[in-house]
Amino acid sequence: MSVEEHFLGLFETASLTGETIFELVRDALCRFNLSLGNLRGQCYDVGSNMSGINKGVQKIMLDLQPIATYAHCSNNSLNLAQQDSVRAVPLIRDCMQWVNYVGVLVRQSPKRRSRFEELVREKQFVTISNPRILCPTRWCVRTAALDVMLEAYPHILELLGEITCSKDSGNEAASKARGLSDQLSKVEIYLGIAICCRVFGPSE
Repeated sequence: MSVEEHFLGLFETASLTGETIFELVRDALCRFNLSLGNLRGQCYDVGSNMSGINKGVQKIMLDLQPIATYAHCSNNSLNLAQQDSVRAVPLIRDCMQWVNYVGVLVRQSPKRRSRFEELVREKQFVTISNPRILCPTRWCVRTAALDVMLEAYPHILELLGEITCSKDSGNEAASKARGLSDQLSKVEIYLGIAICCRVFGPSE
């Protein structure tokens, strides 16, 4: 027997309660002529609305189909394990924060984004994505953000230097840029970001 995986779609919901999401799932299955009687497994993250033992989707499903075994999403488990590991190593934890702070600082201003792109074109004549923010829920894009950081490292340092010295940046932005520049100038921070890529890359 071969296993096939099919993407059924994205569905909008007015509420995030377990009951509402269950009704949405059941309606979607009905539209695709898929019977709950054939359901043999469920896999969600640890959100109480999905995996809750009282009112979660998995509990409602089990009440209707007792052999639809629930399992915690393996990808989510891996992500949680990696997050705990990162928090346990100060260097790696701090490097992830610096990468996020750079993404926030650059993306807060269209002028900074544009200047970053100019710096890249002036020095490399190639396109490099703007620094990215590390979204806590979209964990599968971490490596892309880390790769951009490493690839654009000298350009980011130059941009931070310009923000620090620019009269148009504002005191808060200039102060943040100075602090980030001081940190990113340390060789151990670059090494830490490179290690982060090796940690998160294979799982993504």
